[in-house]
Amino acid sequence: MWCPHISNLHTEVDLRGISQPLIYLFGHDGNSPCGPSRISIQANGATVKRGAGILPDGADDLDYDIIIKAAATQPPESGGFGSEVAGSSLGGGACFSLTADKMQTLANLEIVEPTNTFSSRLYVGGDGQMHLWGLRPGHGNIAGQTIPDGSIENHVARTPGTGRSRTSGIAGFNDRVVVATEDMTGGDAGAVFGYSNPGASILVLTIFDDYGNVVTPTFAYPNEGRNSPARQSVASSGHDATRWFIVRTGEGTATVFGETGSVVADLGHYLEGAPLPTGIVSLEPGGEERAMAATGEPNRSRAFIAVTGLDGEGKHHPCAVVVDVVPSASSASVVGVLQLDDDIADASDFTDGSAMDLAAYGEGYLFAVWRQFPSQSPVGRFYNTDMTPLSPSFWISSLEGGDTNTGDATIKCTCNLQVAAAAWLSESFEPGNNCVGNPMERDTMVRMFAPAWLPLPVEDWEMY
Repeated sequence: MWCPHISNLHTEVDLRGISQPLIYLFGHDGNSPCGPSRISIQANGATVKRGAGILPDGADDLDYDIIIKAAATQPPESGGFGSEVAGSSLGGGACFSLTADKMQTLANLEIVEPTNTFSSRLYVGGDGQMHLWGLRPGHGNIAGQTIPDGSIENHVARTPGTGRSRTSGIAGFNDRVVVATEDMTGGDAGAVFGYSNPGASILVLTIFDDYGNVVTPTFAYPNEGRNSPARQSVASSGHDATRWFIVRTGEGTATVFGETGSVVADLGHYLEGAPLPTGIVSLEPGGEERAMAATGEPNRSRAFIAVTGLDGEGKHHPCAVVVDVVPSASSASVVGVLQLDDDIADASDFTDGSAMDLAAYGEGYLFAVWRQFPSQSPVGRFYNTDMTPLSPSFWISSLEGGDTNTGDATIKCTCNLQVAAAAWLSESFEPGNNCVGNPMERDTMVRMFAPAWLPLPVEDWEMY
């Protein structure tokens, strides 16, 4: 299935209150530029609808595309008004998170007003990157970061006019949303939160209900790694009986939190002591851009963290750390590490399979996807709750290993009981034109599958 081109992909599936499951695709096209976008796709492929990812200050409720329209007026090389994106399903809709650029330009266009709906505008005093997010598109609700006493814009430890922030992710669970932000304000960004570390960023979290009311005011990540924020760093369990979320840092640490932000368990450096898969000599957290997934049922809650496995020849393989979470016992522990491509014989030109994404369902089912270098052809695999494979590794694209991409190594996936889906960037399907009518180098492709945990006679997902 073809979708309008967006980069920085993120996918999510939402079943609540919807008879036909919707797959949400979040992204930003920095090549057009065409602005931050949210695409909804019915699982049967019958309906593909594109809309604005975020509704900014002052936007008419009927004009969701206001930032997209403004982006299309900018020079193609400008990169639009954003970069990293994240998204999550939320009560029949979706929430969106974006690192925005050119804040002064947005203000001059009267797209973003200097009000408290975007906290960043209160203290930016310039043109720095800012984390913007929206809850429940279509309802007009936009929430901003809440500020503790000794407000950010005039705190003595911060340098006036240097406010900057980036998205570190967003995750909806039931009627709650947790928003993760990298605060990069000049001076001492952490001082206002009680963690002085001059010159360093700090990872902060805010919890809202699904209409934008603050449940837990902004607080700093309380454990080691708080000054090493990551992208896509938060995942939530999503079950009424097991409301929790997990946050990881770029330093290779992670913490599990309860629904109001209380610490359930500090995993610390989760790779220390983690069991190595056969043939893997070391594990690397992989830096900022790593995938996470979480799922919870009354009998089991589980999180997955993408890491890189290094073999004896120096090649990088897609791996996933498996974490069992027991909120009632305030405990979480690493119970295994999966090498996702352990059934694939290394090709002579194989170098790297570490660009990947993870999605989880139920009591610990896993759907994993990755890019097989050097062609970046997309590959996927399903796993059971006992961490054994439910399928062999299979090509996601109908072009199999012939699907090529020389651009961003981006791939995203999602799953639930009824459907699994993967989205990737490809140069192999005659890319069309972007929103301003210029030819594109690559398109966003989406393919949907019946997941392997359904009792269906599917043995070859490449032909499915």
